[in-house]
Amino acid sequence: MNYLLGILLALGCALATNVGFLYKHRGACAAPRVDMRHPFRTARSLFAVKSFSLGMLIGSGAWIFHVAAMSVAPLSIVQAVLAGGVVLLAVMAERVLGVHVGRRQWIGLTLTAAGLVLLGFTLPATHGAHSRFSVPGMIACEF
Repeated sequence: MNYLLGILLALGCALATNVGFLYKHRGACAAPRVDMRHPFRTARSLFAVKSFSLGMLIGSGAWIFHVAAMSVAPLSIVQAVLAGGVVLLAVMAERVLGVHVGRRQWIGLTLTAAGLVLLGFTLPATHGAHSRFSVPGMIACEF
């Protein structure tokens, strides 16, 4: 049950992250040009655009979903679901923003989604925080 709740929270995080990104993109396109010599003025003008501010707020809410998902499901499951957000972003960008996603990109997105599903199906069963991890393997990942 915890895995299912973690997956649902991770899906909510992916959806909220991508919706927030699309709002921030729309707001950034409507904002005045960035002036590197005046960073605070630029930030103020960017946050003055309502869609950008809304996107930042939605993105902050997505972080709460991310933390909640990691608290009830293993990180490997949560991150695999969040990686699937790329597929979700492509669909939303095409439908909402009218961005053309080509045939080759759809093939790549389909392969990405299929690989993530296979990764989820082949996940080994774990019991407890430290089960089935080898110390040498963990050390090798650090280097």
